[in-house]
Amino acid sequence: MKPLIKSVKLPEIFTPKPGASDTRWFIYFSCLHPITGKMQRVKKYDDLNRFSPKERPQRAKELRDFYRRKLRNGWDPFQDLLKYVYKEAEPEPTISISAQTTIPEHLFNVLREQRRRLRPGTFRTYQSQIRLVAAWLKQTDNLSLPLGAFKKEYARTFK
Repeated sequence: MKPLIKSVKLPEIFTPKPGASDTRWFIYFSCLHPITGKMQRVKKYDDLNRFSPKERPQRAKELRDFYRRKLRNGWDPFQDLLKYVYKEAEPEPTISISAQTTIPEHLFNVLREQRRRLRPGTFRTYQSQIRLVAAWLKQTDNLSLPLGAFKKEYARTFK
């Protein structure tokens, strides 16, 4: 009779110790890697850290139970990575640049076009940075400078 080979260690919840530098919660489990034949740990965050500290334990238990069910039903996270889903690519939106487009106008147009790809906090940070550039351009009397007329020398003087 062949010895049984351990192929899965069921999911557990990782909770950081109080005062630890990394305070992220996650679900972890180990699976037999199909290529190496060794057990490999898999971490799943699944936006667990976006929940409030009161909701997080309940959500973590739900995620742990979800992954336990999946693994017991034969799910293999490594085989899952080998499957690709293709969709028809959407054409990139074109941003029209006229000769009179100012630098802040162009930057805000690009940011607007990229908004759906950015996290809300990242979007706000970029907005803030563009406002700083616009204020600097105004302070240096270059606010109405067309995009094509901006030189490296101007960028070097940015403070």
